[in-house]
Amino acid sequence: MPEAIETIRALNEEYDIYICSSCINPFDIEGSGKLFYDKYNLLFEKLPFIDPGHYIFTSAKHMIRADVQIDDRLSNLDENIETRILFTSYHNKDIKSEELKEKGVIRAGYDWRNGWREVKKILLEENVK
Repeated sequence: MPEAIETIRALNEEYDIYICSSCINPFDIEGSGKLFYDKYNLLFEKLPFIDPGHYIFTSAKHMIRADVQIDDRLSNLDENIETRILFTSYHNKDIKSEELKEKGVIRAGYDWRNGWREVKKILLEENVK
């Protein structure tokens, strides 16, 4: 995704970054092990500046507490986390700004191609910490 690696690298200098990701394919539970393997290797290759000990593979994201949370599913954003950012995707583009404002969620733009640029602006340039 455009600017993803550069933004995550910059965020890593200001924040203690953990990558929390699901690798469970509900349609192929048995074959999901390959997803763990592939995702781990992708993270290790593309984000070498993130400690592999900071990879969290789980489908229970609601159990993870943080100061900032970024996700493309509104249902994965924990209301107890102060700064929640909804990363734009095809499945959330119709969520109204009013609903996000009511829930205290910041939208990372309206176009996924600008999503990481928006995250950088929100977390680094606007100094939200």
